[in-house]
Amino acid sequence: MGNRQTRPYLPGNIKVNDSLYPDLIESADSYVLSFTHRDRLLQADRLIDCLSDNIGPEPGTEYIVEIADYYTNEVLWSFNATDTLIALPYVSNQDHIYDDRHILTLYSMRDGYESLYKFTAELPEGHLVGGEYV
Repeated sequence: MGNRQTRPYLPGNIKVNDSLYPDLIESADSYVLSFTHRDRLLQADRLIDCLSDNIGPEPGTEYIVEIADYYTNEVLWSFNATDTLIALPYVSNQDHIYDDRHILTLYSMRDGYESLYKFTAELPEGHLVGGEYV
């Protein structure tokens, strides 16, 4: 709760493969996370529906996307973005020795402050592909 008025807002209209705010993400050939900007300064005097289009973004805001191990919460992949469309390096449609359960997390960061809330969803059993890991 500390510095609540200073913290950036969590993005709105969060979708994974066009599914709105999923708790459990369905198995698919690929995974795309999309969302809309939020700006606490522009929204200070009004309520905004979570499904509204972009507002902002507030200058200096970044979005952090993480994929973590379901059991240990160890972050295996992390990506800082200003874009609102992110292809996730995750595969679940292959029978692979390293397939396991994972958690997807999205939150905002500005000036060292994280958004008060984080979006989390469980990915289907699968594994990370390509790129560098945390």
